[in-house]
Amino acid sequence: MALLALSFVWACLVLLDQLRVWNSGGMRFSGCLESVERLVRNGTLVGMVVAAVATTVVQAVIGGAMRGVWGTSTTAAWGNLFMGVRGDGAIVLCVVPVVLVVLSLGFVAIEAIVLTTVCSAVSWTVAYASRRFNRQHSCPARVETGYETTKAGKTVAQPLVATVGFVVFVCTFVPYQFAFLVIYFAQLMTTIRTMARARQDISSVNAGVLGDRARYQLALLLFWTSSLPYCAPELLVWVRNLSVLWFEDAASDHNLMNMVGYFGLRMIASTGVVPRLERASRGVTYVGVGASVIVAWLWGIRRPYLLYSVGNGVSA
Repeated sequence: MALLALSFVWACLVLLDQLRVWNSGGMRFSGCLESVERLVRNGTLVGMVVAAVATTVVQAVIGGAMRGVWGTSTTAAWGNLFMGVRGDGAIVLCVVPVVLVVLSLGFVAIEAIVLTTVCSAVSWTVAYASRRFNRQHSCPARVETGYETTKAGKTVAQPLVATVGFVVFVCTFVPYQFAFLVIYFAQLMTTIRTMARARQDISSVNAGVLGDRARYQLALLLFWTSSLPYCAPELLVWVRNLSVLWFEDAASDHNLMNMVGYFGLRMIASTGVVPRLERASRGVTYVGVGASVIVAWLWGIRRPYLLYSVGNGVSA
């Protein structure tokens, strides 16, 4: 669980770095692997290693000093921060946190490589097949604004009906974990489609806009990948209950607030790249993501179920 929680922290930092470069006037939205490399080069990896060792040492020292002074509940709460106090040996205090921080960054890098490879391969296949059989998109000329243009005569009725149907389905039948899985795969399909269109478009300006959009959508996909493990247990229980015709479940499983952040950002990301934020909005965004990193760092390892809600909050 420590590896998954620290991977979530790195996913937040990768997304934060991409947004920082984009808002500072970058010519294009950075790719996930570019951001990972930048975090290694600018000293963030070293800072995280130092923070991991320092957190563990401070936790052990203060916990030992306050033993017998704090009450049982306070001592237990302090001991459950970060990786938990399990001893004061050099291996526990130094080696284990360092190894886990480095491995978790490598885990995120592998996720980025796999997602990029899969999306690129499938999008190349789609673009090639479309060119091969002359199945170009029958859309009017697109304006290079970074946002999706619509077909002539198309209304909002179709996406509105689909959205209402999806919400009703979650409120009445499927748990929000299943809804998140649908949102995740819908984002995967959107990313592949955007990459395919970028390969097909002969306009260099249009291709650049679509490339930025694809990298942004891929960045969200990498960030949401870190939330997938926390949906699996309850989702498997729900499927197991259905297999034995047991339909009773908790009311909280149908709480729309547990997926509104993911769902809202998915709808926005499907239409364009995140706009460059003004200074005030930029500060609010950075503080929100930074607070999420701190929460995941201190409580995510011992209470991993919190990380899904943290991801939902960051998406919102």
